[in-house]
Amino acid sequence: MADKKIIGIDLGHETLKYVALSIISDKPGIKECKSQDLNLAIDADDSAWREAVVNVLKSWKSEKLIQPEDELYITAPNDQVLIRALKIKTEDIKNQLEQEADKQIPVSLNNVDWDSVIVGEENDQSHLVLAAVKKEVVENIISILAEAGLEANSIDCGAMAIGNVCLHSSGGEAETSVAILNIGATASDLVIVDGKKIWIRTLPVTGKTIVSSLVKNLNMSEEEAKKTIATQINLAAPAGEESDVLKNVRATMSRLVMEITRSLTFFKSQLGGEKPQKLLVCGGYSNIPGLTTFLSGRLKIDVSEFNVFQAFDKTIENPSLYPQALGCALAGAGLAPYAINILPKGVQLQQSLERKKVWIATSAYIFAAIFFVLFALVSMKSTDVKEQADNANNELSKVTTLNSKIGKIQKQIDKKQLEIDEIHRVILSRDLYVKALQDFSKAIPSNLWFSGIENITFGDIYERELLESDNAGPGGIIVDEKSELYSRPVRLLLRGGYYGNWMDDMPKRKKRVAKIPGFAGFTQRRMTKEKKYYTFELDIDLDTNYNDKPDLEDIKEANNRKGKSRRR
Repeated sequence: MADKKIIGIDLGHETLKYVALSIISDKPGIKECKSQDLNLAIDADDSAWREAVVNVLKSWKSEKLIQPEDELYITAPNDQVLIRALKIKTEDIKNQLEQEADKQIPVSLNNVDWDSVIVGEENDQSHLVLAAVKKEVVENIISILAEAGLEANSIDCGAMAIGNVCLHSSGGEAETSVAILNIGATASDLVIVDGKKIWIRTLPVTGKTIVSSLVKNLNMSEEEAKKTIATQINLAAPAGEESDVLKNVRATMSRLVMEITRSLTFFKSQLGGEKPQKLLVCGGYSNIPGLTTFLSGRLKIDVSEFNVFQAFDKTIENPSLYPQALGCALAGAGLAPYAINILPKGVQLQQSLERKKVWIATSAYIFAAIFFVLFALVSMKSTDVKEQADNANNELSKVTTLNSKIGKIQKQIDKKQLEIDEIHRVILSRDLYVKALQDFSKAIPSNLWFSGIENITFGDIYERELLESDNAGPGGIIVDEKSELYSRPVRLLLRGGYYGNWMDDMPKRKKRVAKIPGFAGFTQRRMTKEKKYYTFELDIDLDTNYNDKPDLEDIKEANNRKGKSRRR
């Protein structure tokens, strides 16, 4: 793996978290971490959140925390992600996965972007995690990034990212079952890692739940409630020293304890897993004073803060803020066992094709270099053969008995000349391909790609029209099969695809192509719609003499004039 930077960003409701991984000589390291409060007003709506997120991303971009060559991985807001644990017979996954997903997701699959990953196997059963997000939410994330001048390589599930961090810290497999509690502003998740398996459950008690209890029961403002929770209470305080604020927060946290207990019981009874003896806490609301002591006393297990950077030689302030950002970066770098990508399948396809376009362009130049070397080698061999022929002709003037030898050498020359002619034809085709790709790419949008290109000679068209007519070629002309016209390229056939509305863009593309020197425009040969994209074949008529008319028409006119002259 080449040296590069991979960025993970957690799109939180109140705070954005940023982690940059540096991959140097295949070794990962933490380059930088950053969190930025969005400072939203209490009554802020979704549009205000969007504007604040865009501003933060733009500022990180201007500070060069995010640069064009960096790979960018995003987690969707946790409260917008629906997570389900599935168990499907391994041999039936391919046929039943979509049916099971349709049963588990409360809205139509047509209205969500979703993905799944196998997180464990037991006998003939596979355990899967399914993550789904409404299409409008994903579209909003994509548009937010676009407004900031960015594009995500994938959109991850935050809970899965947390599990990946735990597995990475454990060397890929947890020795004992461990649970991770992530308390966010608008969503909380319980993630259990058992060996290599991951199990996830979303909990109804969140940071917003804690704040709302104080606002409702003690008539506090939301801002006062947040400040009080962070600075004026201690969940580990002994009985008898409880203020009204502490009583309210403890009551809410007792609900959270009940949800955790139910989840651990379900995990053990339904999935056959061992009850975790350790609970790690993380998230924006995991820093409530005395939280770990409170949970440990109620759950009777060891509870501690989740230091997500323990596998890296770097000290980060408030490490429990960053598990989701770090986890999606690890998955993007290929350093985590599981990867979920809820980007729309069409966008994933387009990104894949964009990467292939770069590979195709590189390949074209490599093949051009190979052809050049072959041509040079054949030219050198041709020179050697011609020298032999000259020597033989000199001998012929002196000794007539060498006629047979000269005849043999002449045959060698003829054979080599045929090889040279073929190489010339290949070189000409190569030049056409490379030039066509270079020129045509300037006139096409980024959502169009090529899958094949070949040249069509006048002979190809002539023979086809002979079959379709009464033995008369194009325009009624007659051409000798040995004529050089037979091998002359007059048209290119391009095959490829187009993501978007082809028919609306076609007139504009025709005008652009017609302006390319050496091209006389194109005609559509075939068009097939495949879901959200089209596949096509285009005929590009060449105009190598730049007279704004296809070469095919020039040939027809020239031969027709010759025919008329002969008739006179």
